[in-house]
Amino acid sequence: MRVLGRSLALGAACAAVVVSCSVPTDKTQGMGVRVLLSDSLIARGVLGLNDRDQLFAYAFIVNGAGDTIKLPNVELIWSSSDNGIATVEGFAGGYAEVTGVTAGVATISAQAVAFESGGYGDVPIRVAPPFVVDSVRPLSVRYGQKISVYGVGVHLPIFWGIGSGGLIEDPFGFSGNLNGLEERVFWVPPPASTDLPFYFGPGFFGSTADSVTVDPRDIFEPDTLFPFPLAINGPGVQRQQISPLPVLFFNPALAFEPVSSGFQDIDWVRFDQNDTAGASIIVNSAVFGDTAFAYVSDSLLNGGFGATDVRFNPPDGWYFTAGLQVCTRFRSFSYFTQPRVPTFAISFKKWPAPRLHFVQFYAREGRKELTAVRGYLRGDRDIPPDRFEDNTMCFQADTNFADSVGAARRRIIVGTGAPFGSGPFRDSLLTISVGYDVDLYRFRVEPSVFAFDTLVTVQTKSRVQGGVDPSDIDLYVYDSVGNFLGFSAAVGSSEALTLSLAPAEYYVGVVDVAGKPTVYSLCIGKGTVCTPPGSAPLARVTAKPHTWVKPGAHAAALRGRPSTGADPRRLSPPR
Repeated sequence: MRVLGRSLALGAACAAVVVSCSVPTDKTQGMGVRVLLSDSLIARGVLGLNDRDQLFAYAFIVNGAGDTIKLPNVELIWSSSDNGIATVEGFAGGYAEVTGVTAGVATISAQAVAFESGGYGDVPIRVAPPFVVDSVRPLSVRYGQKISVYGVGVHLPIFWGIGSGGLIEDPFGFSGNLNGLEERVFWVPPPASTDLPFYFGPGFFGSTADSVTVDPRDIFEPDTLFPFPLAINGPGVQRQQISPLPVLFFNPALAFEPVSSGFQDIDWVRFDQNDTAGASIIVNSAVFGDTAFAYVSDSLLNGGFGATDVRFNPPDGWYFTAGLQVCTRFRSFSYFTQPRVPTFAISFKKWPAPRLHFVQFYAREGRKELTAVRGYLRGDRDIPPDRFEDNTMCFQADTNFADSVGAARRRIIVGTGAPFGSGPFRDSLLTISVGYDVDLYRFRVEPSVFAFDTLVTVQTKSRVQGGVDPSDIDLYVYDSVGNFLGFSAAVGSSEALTLSLAPAEYYVGVVDVAGKPTVYSLCIGKGTVCTPPGSAPLARVTAKPHTWVKPGAHAAALRGRPSTGADPRRLSPPR
């Protein structure tokens, strides 16, 4: 038997259309009849109730050399194994018309009648209603895994669920024909639970015959003592519904499992990339009223004292989180205010480490979504990263400071101006291109003509020129090892801070607290005034006063934040 047609094998839909023929072993010298499906039947895989379609058949013989020779003008008789399921009517030239009557499978046969013992061929035809579920596979899943629903018209229901929760469709997993056999693919998210998958649509509802067992852990577990590795190499796949950039990893159905270690637990994954191409991580938590506290680091390990004893591996490693970063050589930059939010992106123009750890402390169970994309993901397509990006971490600011050649150099030197040295630093094209980002600039203060002249002013200005300005950036200044020196945290993005700074090197952090990408200008200069370049903003400021904890010069002011104690090697959950 040789199969000439194509069929769609969908799960347990074993009655799908199959093309077949039979070659008898009598004295007809290898005569047989081959039955072919129409293109539409091949594509659909089934015949609808009261639908009609075509078949074609021809007689052939196989000669002594094994060649198949088509026989012309052979009369064929057509028949159905069950006229209650499907009927068939033959026409001249080997054609026939088959009609679906009721649901089931009927065998349609064609036999050559001009020979004493003519050959014959047959094909099973499945007749199906507009909607029927054949099977669901697999029958056991975790959160974050996928199930496939196989059948006819399974795209018709507008909702699918299991137990306590709905399913999330993967539109790129669909296969088959909208007028026939289909496979529809779904992620299984919390709070789905073991049960019969159910569905409803316009005017109908029901459940499948197969029960699916749901293990209430996601596909990363166990991920508390050691990270779950995720390779994000390669060019990625275009998925416009998810991201404008090529998608390296996407799962909208992951879980914060029920807390097992007291009042908190962790999820720990590691993104592995074998080159330095830009990439971004997007996090979206569906847990309201409790936001996971996220850490990003190049070097973490478990300290061996429980599931939440995640430790930083010095001296050349680093980590950052909302309101704190510990950089290379134990330089700690803290006391800046940033909210913890359920949805955020971490973007890099240059991937900073071959292995990037991502740890989330959490206190409430619920669903989360995790995405990794190739390239730098902007928070606003009209606001690109500026010439200093990447500059979230101090070692990135150090790299910028080392760039001292050419008109576009990024080394910042602040002095009293000619003829005594460099003047103020000014740039009007700086950007917060990703919400809740930190821009860290390293700068050097030159000696003044008079030793007592140590006042330095750092000032920013919003560059939004019309409508409303919802942005809000704050200023923080640190010495060369990360000691906090002062801040300005007014409403909006126009900030000014004057400090007494002796000749040395310092860092200024521009911190986005509103999650609104924006363009701003920056001025760092000697004296009590340093006017940022660019025209005055015309937009109306709509940023709100900070409602989270205010910055302060001691750790007590940062209650609810990670510990800033003597040992920065151990990550601390929220309190």
